[in-house]
Amino acid sequence: MPRTLVVGCGFIGSHVVTTLGGRGEAPRVLTRSHPAEAVAAAVPPGELVLGDGADPALLEAALEGVERVAYCAGGLLPTASERDPERDRELTMRPLE
Repeated sequence: MPRTLVVGCGFIGSHVVTTLGGRGEAPRVLTRSHPAEAVAAAVPPGELVLGDGADPALLEAALEGVERVAYCAGGLLPTASERDPERDRELTMRPLE
């Protein structure tokens, strides 16, 4: 079965993770904050990587053994995004350095 890395585990990413888990797949997750317990339960032990996807070493390690990537990382919540669109852009689309 192909291995999937889900980058970002907010609203969209959490649904991707639970869908993969429901299909019997074991997703690896790279996210900045710990997901809700119901979502974390769909992630096998050792497959939850907490950190920033813009960190090249962390991203390289998370990609090891992965055949597919679901990029679900987002920035701020909609209201905060309206107030600070530049910060939202930085969090969502920051390039690797």
